Formats: sequence, C-alpha cells, structure tokens
Amino acid sequence: MTAHLSDADRRRLARSGPIPLSTAEGMALFDAALAAEEPVLAPGRFDMAALREGAADGTLPP
Repeated sequence: MTAHLSDADRRRLARSGPIPLSTAEGMALFDAALAAEEPVLAPGRFDMAALREGAADGTLPP
C-alpha cells in the first residue's frame, strides 16, 4: 500500500506515529478481523512518543 510513497512521504509518516506492519502481520490481522463475528478495531502499532509530540505541538492529524 505504501510502495508508491516518496522518501519524504515515508519520513512524514514515520514522524506521525504509525509503525509499519509486515505484509504477513497485516494480512494475519486482516484475516482475523474478517473472521470475527463482532465489529473489531483496526489493529496497528504506533510510536507513542511521536503521537505525544504531535499532540503537544498541534500537528497530530484528527
């Protein structure tokens, strides 16, 4: 999903908090969500320090 991103795009994403999942991790989580009978949250990994920094300086996206 991110193969088309430039180096600048990747740096911007890294600063905003999400930590990439491997293809295998992403597919396993997607498969688990599809198999669930109840609504599920979208799982992911996040750089909490980057999220806190963005919240503090007002650059955290909604």
